[in-house]
Amino acid sequence: MRCLNHLSPGPRDRISHTCDRLSASQEGQEVVLGGWVFSQRRASANLHFFTLRDHTGSVQLISKDKEVSDRLMSAALESVVQVKGVVRARKQKAKEVSVSRQIRFGDLT
Repeated sequence: MRCLNHLSPGPRDRISHTCDRLSASQEGQEVVLGGWVFSQRRASANLHFFTLRDHTGSVQLISKDKEVSDRLMSAALESVVQVKGVVRARKQKAKEVSVSRQIRFGDLT
């Protein structure tokens, strides 16, 4: 998931998918996920990685939006959050890195 563009303390959108229901066939679709922050990593000033977990599994979130990234980075691990973003397929090189590190995120980012 990339382009996280919604994290507001106001009214929540209805969760559209659980982590295990996302697939590469949904690339380009906007989805709303809910879960807890499992991990966070700042790769650079403009690139942040997060792992969102729910009761079905986990999904990697990528944010290039400073405001959204700052809000997620300020959340304590295991904080419950809701995110809206666009499903993007994982690039082949990223798939190879994930497999070599035994991190299983499938075909999505």
